[in-house]
Amino acid sequence: MCASRAPREIRTRAFGLLETLMAMALLLILLTLLAQVLVPMGRGTRRGATQIELQQLAQVAMDRLAADLSSAPRAGINLVPPANPASDPTLLSIQPLTTVTSTGGQEWSTTLALYRYDPVERKLYRRQWPPEPPSVGRLPQQDEPFFEQPNPPPPAAPIATELATLAVGGAVLAGHVESFTVDLSVDPPRLQLVLKLGEESFELTRRLMLRNVRY
Repeated sequence: MCASRAPREIRTRAFGLLETLMAMALLLILLTLLAQVLVPMGRGTRRGATQIELQQLAQVAMDRLAADLSSAPRAGINLVPPANPASDPTLLSIQPLTTVTSTGGQEWSTTLALYRYDPVERKLYRRQWPPEPPSVGRLPQQDEPFFEQPNPPPPAAPIATELATLAVGGAVLAGHVESFTVDLSVDPPRLQLVLKLGEESFELTRRLMLRNVRY
């Protein structure tokens, strides 16, 4: 009796081991299929979050630029393009026109908005100069640097050099900036901002209307 039971017990134990191995194989297949579904979903979620982040950064920077540029006519905007786009900064100064009288007289703001795009750091900076606003009602003087009078001439070389010094520093307006383009040769001027983070990029282009001084 004992001899006849032994083979049945061995067969029972062998069948249980086979079931376990089959269950493990099926579980491995299911996990592989699940990973093939979830991994692309996770990548898509991360890509979507990155796109949203870049879009928000570009929109905030473009809105700030648009607000500054729309307050100035073409004569109040000085652009210093980079000699080497790969390493040299792009400099932009904006001097708002505060008042245009009925007789055509113009009063300029005594503060400048200075923008500097650093292609090495991939950051766009904004700085107000002077840092503290002057007293109310104070008008620019003829001998003060950067304070241009009605119908100011285009920036000369010393002004561009001084602008490069004054534009250093400031608050970071946008990071991950791949390129920053200001095209004043077209009417209306064109702004283009390209942000890139990893493999994701976002491009924002806008045409802006400058301050009209013809009344």
